[in-house]
Amino acid sequence: MSGTSAGMAILSGVIFTAQNGSVYPDDALVNINDNDITLANDFLPFLPGIIVDTHFTERGRGVRLLAFMTNWFIHHNEMLTGIGVDDRTALCIDENNLAIVYGTGAVSIYQAESFSVYQNNKMVSDNVQASQLLHGHTIKLNSFEITNGPVTPVAPTPIEESGNYEIILSGGEGYAGNVAMLDYFVSETSEVSDSVLVVTAPGKATLYKERLDVLGASYALLEVSALANDEDQIELRNAIRTAKKVLFVENDDAPFISFLQGGPTGALLSSHIRRNKMIVGFVGEDSRYAGKTFTSNHLTDAYAAYYGRLIFKDGFALLPTSTIMSNTYDANTTDYYENTTAAVPYAMVTDKLRFGVYLNRNGYVIFRQEGGLNTWKSVGSFSTLIIENTGTTADVASQPVSGNTSRDYVGYTNMNYYLLNGESTLFAGQPIPSTDQPYEFEERVVGIENERPASIEVF
Repeated sequence: MSGTSAGMAILSGVIFTAQNGSVYPDDALVNINDNDITLANDFLPFLPGIIVDTHFTERGRGVRLLAFMTNWFIHHNEMLTGIGVDDRTALCIDENNLAIVYGTGAVSIYQAESFSVYQNNKMVSDNVQASQLLHGHTIKLNSFEITNGPVTPVAPTPIEESGNYEIILSGGEGYAGNVAMLDYFVSETSEVSDSVLVVTAPGKATLYKERLDVLGASYALLEVSALANDEDQIELRNAIRTAKKVLFVENDDAPFISFLQGGPTGALLSSHIRRNKMIVGFVGEDSRYAGKTFTSNHLTDAYAAYYGRLIFKDGFALLPTSTIMSNTYDANTTDYYENTTAAVPYAMVTDKLRFGVYLNRNGYVIFRQEGGLNTWKSVGSFSTLIIENTGTTADVASQPVSGNTSRDYVGYTNMNYYLLNGESTLFAGQPIPSTDQPYEFEERVVGIENERPASIEVF
């Protein structure tokens, strides 16, 4: 018995019937009771207790499968195991239920103890156990014991997030979807009167500045350019020193990285945002900069992950054991879902990171101190998926898709998946206050008039 695509999907005990059409990942994140989520258990139950999904990474269907699992659990009180299979990949099962993976992609296995919902429709879970297997890996489907799996130890370094500051990461571009995030940034963190520094590309962020005016915030503007790094920019650097909040919005990767590395203003900004109790906001694609590493070509090369050519660059490392993906499920196109979903676990494995954060539009994620601990919290229309690596074995895909190139995919024995929304939080680490030296403000030297020395008589 075998099947491909929909032919595979009908082999599990519970199936997605698609009687009302397909379900996109962003729809599933917003509403696990969406009318298009139609499930049944009355067809070909060759894999009882399991629900499968296909074209998995290619179409970003990880959260869709989690939504299927949540929907079935909420309405039938039965917890299913989810199995997702990538294109050009097969899971072959023998008569003893021993399964082996073949192909260039991966097979993902999700197991959870419970799911809940927030505001009646958004899925929340405090721990989904996830494994991802590559070509040649084997697993017993009776017990889900991995009998031959990834072998390289990947312990996160550092092991937790220790920053003593607050970071707000919004998931989407555009002013309209970020009004709530701006209001929180100004009005609900520290004081409204605190000085704000807006860091943006030249001529950008007009609507954001207007909103700051409406909210009564006092702000200075730093337009990223070579000129801003000039030694003569004394007033600008002093504005950085007085800012208690910094907002990054509508920057471009290459000029922004050059600015940070190009002179005294960039260097000061980079150190300033790490000071104790700073409030730092990132809007849309700028959110990627907060982590240890970020992808730079995920929206320009639709086949980057498929052909193994994703480009990763160093971020701010404000969150030195995290990687951030913004606008994971773009409402305007599905062309880049493979890049946005594959890049996060790939960076976590290759850079040995603890957290991978998938952001989406119309919401934001908060990293802050609560009760003496660092926590993650999600606000908005979408539940936020955060992957946690507390120590696993992992491998990078090696089966070639073209010539000698393989996909930017990884396999791992065990990672934890969390779905956050509402009041749910995830422990991120223990804050360690930094030793901040008081600033010495620069003063502009207007000119010096040489004084005549007093006359000296020599005898």
